[in-house]
Amino acid sequence: MSAHSILKARTARAHAMIDMAFSRFNLASRSSYISFLLSHARVLPAIEDALKDQPSLPPWRPRTGLLMQDLETLGVAMPASVVIHCPFDLAKQFGLLYVIEGSRFGGRLLLRRIGPGFPSCYLAATHAPGEWPALIEALEMRAAREDETWLEAVVAGARHGFQFYAQSARQASAS
Repeated sequence: MSAHSILKARTARAHAMIDMAFSRFNLASRSSYISFLLSHARVLPAIEDALKDQPSLPPWRPRTGLLMQDLETLGVAMPASVVIHCPFDLAKQFGLLYVIEGSRFGGRLLLRRIGPGFPSCYLAATHAPGEWPALIEALEMRAAREDETWLEAVVAGARHGFQFYAQSARQASAS
C-alpha cells in the first residue's frame, strides 16, 4: 500500500468529522459564511506558520493572505489564531501540509455554495497543475526512505490538523 493510501485510510474518520463539522455552515448566508471563514482563520495562520521555514517540505502556497482579504472585504477583522503548543517535526509537518493542501479540493466544491457577491479569494485558491501530485510524490519518496514510525508521525500530524479545524468549526457553530 502506498504511503498516501495509508495516510488517507488512517485519517478517514478525522476527515469525515471535518466534513460534518463544516457542513453545518450555510455559505449562502452572510453571517454563516463569515463564521465559516473565521473558523478557518483561527487555524490556517498557525499551521502555515508551523510549516513556513521547513525547506524539506515540497513547495506550497500560503493562503492566509487570501483569507484575510476575504474577511476584510466583508468588514471583519482577522481573529486570533490557535496556539500550537507541540513542536512539529518534518513528518508531522507533512501531515499538516496534507490537511491544508487537501482542503483546497474542498474549497473548490464549497465555492459553488457561497452567496452571490461574497468574496471568494480563499476558496478559489485551488491547486495549480501538478501541485497535489508533487506533494504526494514527495510524501511517497520520503516515506520510502523512512520506517513505519515516520509514517505514523505523518498520520499524527494530519490528525492534529483535522482536530484544530474541527474544534474551531465547533466553536463557530456554538457562537
